[in-house]
Amino acid sequence: MIAMRCLATILLASFICGCASQIDPALVKQRQLQVQRMQTRVFDTNDRLGLVRGVIAAMQDLSFVIDNADAQQGIITANKYGDFPIEMTVTVQPISSKQILVHGIAQYKHKPIEDPFLYEQFFSSLQEYVPNIPLSGD
Repeated sequence: MIAMRCLATILLASFICGCASQIDPALVKQRQLQVQRMQTRVFDTNDRLGLVRGVIAAMQDLSFVIDNADAQQGIITANKYGDFPIEMTVTVQPISSKQILVHGIAQYKHKPIEDPFLYEQFFSSLQEYVPNIPLSGD
C-alpha cells in the first residue's frame, strides 16, 4: 500500500514537472512584449529635459518620492510607500533626433509589476505635464 502511494506520488510529480516544462516559448515571448509595450511610450520631440521634468511631476502626482533624478543620463528612480511599497525606475532616452522613448519599470518586492493599471496612470499623468508633446502615432 505504501509502495503504491509512493509510486502515485512520483508519477504525479513527474506529470506536474512535465507539464511545467512544456510552456510554449512563443507565449512567453508574447507576454514579455505585451509587458514591454505597456511600460514604454515614444514621444515626438527632442525636448529630453522637458520629458524628464514631466516624468518627475507625474511620479510625484502618483505619490512617489523621488530618490534620484539624473537629467543628463535620463534616469529617474522613486519609491511609493504604504501597504504595497513600489519601486519605479524611468528612463528617458532619445531614439532619433525627433523622438524620445520613455520606459518605466515598476517593482513590488523586487518583482516586476505586470498590471497595466499603474503604467496607464503614469503615462496619463505624464501626458498632462507635456501636453504639447504628442505621443508617436497620435
